[in-house]
Amino acid sequence: VFGVIAAIWLYDLIFYPVHCLLHKVPWLYKAFHSTHHANTPCVSEDIIRHSLVDGTLQVLANILALNTLRLHPLTRMAYNFVITYLLTESHAGYDMPWMLHNIVPGKILGGPNRHEMHHRTGRKNFHQFFTYLDDYFGFGIEFHRD
Repeated sequence: VFGVIAAIWLYDLIFYPVHCLLHKVPWLYKAFHSTHHANTPCVSEDIIRHSLVDGTLQVLANILALNTLRLHPLTRMAYNFVITYLLTESHAGYDMPWMLHNIVPGKILGGPNRHEMHHRTGRKNFHQFFTYLDDYFGFGIEFHRD
């Protein structure tokens, strides 16, 4: 379990500056990342709606995180299941009481509400899963569905 959590944290940390750049540099956003933001509100299929470059950057961040931690093959397999679930949950457009961001205390995880705000504005909530860097840099913003 620790290996899966560590890998998710490291992936999120590695991808955070890349994701910020994809939004902060207009030509990068238009050329490589805007495809991912085609739907508002988010839908779960957005987790696979990427340009080749955007998708490659995500995969490279995952590989770097997993290879850095040198996890056991079964831990890597569990990581793949968990990260797919988290990506699907954050793009699902639902906020259910049993979702991880509602279960894990301390608002450590952003969940679909914060990610929805990211898709709507493109200027806030750059973290894939966690909230600490967005909150520290002033990019974190809550979103509550009506």
